[in-house]
Amino acid sequence: MKKILIIDDSKIRRSRITDYLKENLDIKEVDIQTSSNVSDAIAKLRKIHYSVVFIDLVLPEKSDSLQKSPNGGLKILKRINSKKFPTVPTRIIGITSEREKAKFFEDEIDSIGFKIYYAAEHDFSWLSPVIKQVNHALKAESSSSSRVTEFSIFTIHGINTYGAWQEKLEGLIRSDEEIIDFEPSHYKYPKYAPVKYFFPLLRRRIVKDVSEQFFNWIEENPNKRLVCVAHSFGTYALMNSLIDNLDRDLLSRIDSIILSGSVLKQNFPVHKIIKEHNISVYNECGNQDVPLLFTNALVVGTGMAGRRGFNGLTSQGKLYTRIYTGGHGVYFQQDGKIMKDNWLPIIKGLNFEPLISVYMEPSSVFKFFEQMSGIVSRFKWVLYLGFIYSLFAWLF
Repeated sequence: MKKILIIDDSKIRRSRITDYLKENLDIKEVDIQTSSNVSDAIAKLRKIHYSVVFIDLVLPEKSDSLQKSPNGGLKILKRINSKKFPTVPTRIIGITSEREKAKFFEDEIDSIGFKIYYAAEHDFSWLSPVIKQVNHALKAESSSSSRVTEFSIFTIHGINTYGAWQEKLEGLIRSDEEIIDFEPSHYKYPKYAPVKYFFPLLRRRIVKDVSEQFFNWIEENPNKRLVCVAHSFGTYALMNSLIDNLDRDLLSRIDSIILSGSVLKQNFPVHKIIKEHNISVYNECGNQDVPLLFTNALVVGTGMAGRRGFNGLTSQGKLYTRIYTGGHGVYFQQDGKIMKDNWLPIIKGLNFEPLISVYMEPSSVFKFFEQMSGIVSRFKWVLYLGFIYSLFAWLF
């Protein structure tokens, strides 16, 4: 896939470069991505192979940084040139509006084979000579632009099931002719007693077991695009593993996460994961998901994000919610139609239109039970404490 990344804190310059590329090359705006700071740019570069990258030399370190770093662009270049960096752009074009600072780092820039173009805020004459370089880089990759290579997928199913959908999804991926290098990792639970799911402390042990395997998988695939797919309790184990781990470099390797039938609470801090690690999260919901009514009502620490979605904004285009008419396993029905039509494009990293809910309003009966589930959920701790008290009274 031919993609271009423009790393520049000037909104005017980002917009003008984008317009110029669209006018002079056979490329769509959806294939041109932008970044305004060092942290976000490195996160994008780790996950996607770009044909061409424009890098401004002077950049802020983070999105909320008040000051620019005079060697911000140089930091990005050094990361790209490091041995462990997973992807290297075909062509890098450097730009700066500050001549003096560019001269100050000239020797260091030359040492890594990088050329800088002077680009004043409203001067775009430099674009004309570099357009040939951009066109050459795009043509060099055109022959392989439709092939999806080197990615690994981690799947995790719900508790006390066999996760047959995992192998079905693997079969769909392998049957896609555009995929030529794919490595699956399916997490299968041992047979846990249901009581481990109901009590938070026991549940943490399950999350710990999953977390160890999950982070081993990330470390074993340092140079691949990583995608995660989870269903039911698997979404709880996966997302809590992410919250518990503070290694930003490790987690930034993950490109996308697909959640389905999630038992997470609607106020789960999914936006924190998205913001800190630049991960795209796709939350697939069923508006008739009955098991989630019970988990929301009776199990402490869980909810029905897989029925209603997460609270809050869409996190700058990184959190997507799609609601289907169906129950807890609607995603795997009709020979995996939803997985094939809606999940495969995400897994392959293809561009897609904004996700739209494809469901009918639930009946008044379902709405009633949903309201009752919400009411009962407010007294979950009372039920738990009552159960523990009764157990102790019976034992002693």
